[in-house]
Amino acid sequence: EYQTIVDTVDDMWRRSGFAGAVMLQFVLDLLSVVLVLAFAEVDSTIIVRQGWLWIIVQAAVLCAGLYFWASIHSRCCSSDYAKQSLIVLATQHLGRVRRRDAIDLLSFMDCVQKLPCGVYIGHFGLVSMRRVGPLLRLVSVGIPVLVGVAFRFAKKHGSP
Repeated sequence: EYQTIVDTVDDMWRRSGFAGAVMLQFVLDLLSVVLVLAFAEVDSTIIVRQGWLWIIVQAAVLCAGLYFWASIHSRCCSSDYAKQSLIVLATQHLGRVRRRDAIDLLSFMDCVQKLPCGVYIGHFGLVSMRRVGPLLRLVSVGIPVLVGVAFRFAKKHGSP
């Protein structure tokens, strides 16, 4: 059953090209943010407070998208007890099954660990918290700094 679910998720995200399309949208959003910031360096009247809000929203959408993609894999394979992943639930259940059923459960756990479920992106591979976590931490610190710079910039240049 797990393998069927993994195949369904794989069909939906990778084989259909949906993950690639969404990732392309994320990249285009990021490029548009960089382009707006580059134009703002050239002409300080381009960005007003709404422009900074748009940049922050685009960064938040990117982070939320990557977080939700990574959480698909995390809900299956994480060993963190708080996440109640398939592995954690199977480990808890292992002590409650009969000895003859334990082999089936151990086989299932091995299958979950060796056949990860999640979003695959072209050359990037499986989107997991191991890869997305550092980016989210960086952005969670960067957004407040960006907001502070934006308000100081707007105040200094007298933007409405």
